[in-house]
Amino acid sequence: MRFDNTEDDEKEDFFENTPPEKPKEPKPPVIPPEDPRYWDREESEWEHLRMGTSRRKRFRILAGICVVLFLLLIFGFKWMFGTRAEQSVAYGYVDNIEYRGKVIKTYEGVLIPYKEIHDTTRVYKEDFDFSTSKTQAAALNAYRNSGRPVKVTYRTYISRMPWRGESLRYVERVDTVNPDSILPPEFNARPRR
Repeated sequence: MRFDNTEDDEKEDFFENTPPEKPKEPKPPVIPPEDPRYWDREESEWEHLRMGTSRRKRFRILAGICVVLFLLLIFGFKWMFGTRAEQSVAYGYVDNIEYRGKVIKTYEGVLIPYKEIHDTTRVYKEDFDFSTSKTQAAALNAYRNSGRPVKVTYRTYISRMPWRGESLRYVERVDTVNPDSILPPEFNARPRR
C-alpha cells in the first residue's frame, strides 16, 4: 500500500490567507516618583491597590522567612521532644532513688545492670542512670537493697527537659523478674560439688 497525499494538496490551507497580527503597542515607560513628570500624569482609580515591585519583593522575602522559621520550629520541636529509642528494656538491681531538682523536682535513680555484674570477661563500664515518675519511683524504692533484680522499660530521649529529669533515659514501667530467666541456661549452670 502506497501513501498518497494528493487529497491534502487540494484542500485549502487555513493559515495561508490569515492577516498578520498587529504589533503590540509599547508600554509607556515607568516614571519613578523622583521625576517631576510622575506627579503630572493621570492616576487610575485602581492605582492605590497595586503593589509596587519593592512591596511585592518584601512580601515574598517575608513569606519565605516565615516558611523557613516554621520548618525550623517543627524540626526543633521534633528534635527536643522526640525519642532516640522508642522502648528498651534493662535488667538490674536498684541501687538508689533520689528526689532532686532546684525548680522542678524529679525522681532520679541508679540501676546496676545485671549483665555488667555477671559478665566476668569485660570490665564494669557504668551504672544505668535514669529518671522516672513518682509511682515508678515508689515501685523501684521497694526493690532497693532487696537483692532481687527488676526489669525496667524505658525510653531514651535525644535531649534533656527539666520536667523529664536530668537523665536522657526515662523509666516508664517496672516489673519483677526471675533471675534464672534473665541469662541463657549455659550461664545459669550450677557448679558441681
